[in-house]
This record gives sequence, structure tokens and C-alpha cells, in this order.
Amino acid sequence: MLSPLLALAIIIVQTALATLVAIRSRDEVASRLFISFCIVVILMVGGVLLRDTARTPAAAYVSLGLSTTMLGYYLALMLLLFSALFVPQWWEGPALLQRPIFWISLPYFLISTALGLDIAGRFGLVVSGIRFDDIYRLTYVRPTA
Repeated sequence: MLSPLLALAIIIVQTALATLVAIRSRDEVASRLFISFCIVVILMVGGVLLRDTARTPAAAYVSLGLSTTMLGYYLALMLLLFSALFVPQWWEGPALLQRPIFWISLPYFLISTALGLDIAGRFGLVVSGIRFDDIYRLTYVRPTA
């Protein structure tokens, strides 16, 4: 359980970092990725903060869906950011589909999007509902055999 003060401090620091990078150098690929990374961290921590303060299961479900989906994008953007900094040859190529980084990061974004759509649409393919065990948690689909 994330302390509300710690969550607010993380949100404030991430906002300040993203603003600083946006003001200083927003034209570089790594800078734009870092700004996107900060936005995803803000949304993820905000979802956890809302989960901890939710009064109803419906509100907790939305906040948990947000934070769970943002976790997938967090990992994908971390991969993109580190590759832009340390493996720039992955970003070389005449077209987007010919760059290795596109094919490396595509599964991360597809799976995160599919998970977000499953949670938002309540299809029950991966997440079947929500339960309360001291805090709200998502219930995942698993074989019953």
C-alpha cells in the first residue's frame, strides 16, 4: 500500500522532471520518450493512489485498470528509453517498419493495449473482476480444472 504523501511526492517530482525536460530539450528522441515515461508514471501512481482511497468497488476497478495498463506502457517506454540511450542502431532505418526497435517493442504495446481493452470493456479474458482483501485487488482468470 502506497502512502498518499509518497504518491503525491512522486507525482510532483515526475511533473517537475517532465516540465524541465520539455523546456530544455524536447526535440531529442530520448527527451520525448522521457516525457512520455513521466506521464505514464504519473498515471500509474495516480491509479494506485485512487485505489487506496476508493470507497466503492467500481471506483477501485477503474483505478486498478488504469494502473495495471500503465504498468505495461511503463515497461515498454523503459525499453524504448534505454534503447534510445544505449543502442541507437536499433532506431536506424529508412522507414518505421524497417527499424528493429519497432518489432522489439510492438509486443509490449499490443499486450498492454489488449489488457487495457479487456479491463475497460469487462470482457473477462484476463481480468474477471475485483475483490477486497484489506485493499482492492483485481481477480484474474485462471483455469479451474
